[in-house]
Amino acid sequence: MMILFPAGCSSTQQGESLLGAWHLKYVYQDGNKMDSIPNSESTTLEFFPDGTVTVDLGEPSEPEMTRSNYTIVGDTLTFDGIVGVFLGTEYRIKIDGNTLLLINNVNTLEFTRLK
Repeated sequence: MMILFPAGCSSTQQGESLLGAWHLKYVYQDGNKMDSIPNSESTTLEFFPDGTVTVDLGEPSEPEMTRSNYTIVGDTLTFDGIVGVFLGTEYRIKIDGNTLLLINNVNTLEFTRLK
């Protein structure tokens, strides 16, 4: 069963749920798995308590392209200047145990929590 954060849920609770590292497992577009995002099998996001997130795309990147701030309002997560597909994008958040779904109007990104 997927858990969608209700609009009244505090950003603090959602932020705590996101903390830690998440590895991109699948990318879906229109319900179908797609492989068009480069290096998706190597992408890892790590959320920190200070409101920042790092992105590891599995390849060397410029330092300013690998760390960003993020904000959570209701069930919406926004990356404030992140690399590639994450740049300025808003995602609805769904968390089910060790699975994180980031959903926008184009695709769904499915992450698994790294232990």
